[in-house]
Parts: sequence; structure tokens; C-alpha cells
Amino acid sequence: NTTNLFDSQTQSCLFKHAGIGIIKNNHIYLITGRNNPNNNAFSAHFHNDIGSFELNINKKDFIVDPGTYCYTENLDIRNKWRSTSAHNTILTNNIEQNNFDKDQPFFMNFQSKKSFKTKILN
Repeated sequence: NTTNLFDSQTQSCLFKHAGIGIIKNNHIYLITGRNNPNNNAFSAHFHNDIGSFELNINKKDFIVDPGTYCYTENLDIRNKWRSTSAHNTILTNNIEQNNFDKDQPFFMNFQSKKSFKTKILN
């Protein structure tokens, strides 16, 4: 039953510098991924996940982040899991949000200028 997902127990918070928002109560857990390109940050753990999110309703996962399959053992798989298409976000014309060198698993070249607006309900 999803008719009353947002009730008086609903809490939300925004971690502005990280660009992450969370909405939760006893029925729903929603977390947004980064909502902007963080061009000034170290890129070792970044994925092309701007605008992605995870959703759990009544303790059941509906949409999850794939995480990282591996870091260095297989660079093709590492690059697949940090690509835009591996995340719950918008992919247009098979173009990555940011380019990365397939031989540099801990570097991402931030070209993305797009941001998503996040509004947290109170």
C-alpha cells in the first residue's frame, strides 16, 4: 500500500556541499545522488551519477545504485560501473556526463555543466 507514503513522521535533510538529499519515514527512503558536477573535488570515487537516486518503499528496494563492481582488477568492468548508463539518471544519445580515460580508473575529467535542482519537503 503506497497511498500514505508521506506522513507526519517524514523527515528530510539536504547535504548541500555533497549535493545529496534524503527523505525518509517508516514507509519510504529516498536518497538523491549528487545533483551537480563537483569540479573542485578529487575524482577518484566519482561516477557519472548526477541526478541519480535510490528508492525503498515499505522496506523493499525498488531502485538501487549499482555501486562499484571492482576498482582495478578489470578496468573494463570498472569503467562500465562508473558510466552514466549504469546509474539511475538521464542518458542522452549515449553521451557520458563526463569523459574519463579508460586506463585511468581514478580520474574523471569534469565537463558537465548541468545541475539538477533538489527541493526537500519539510
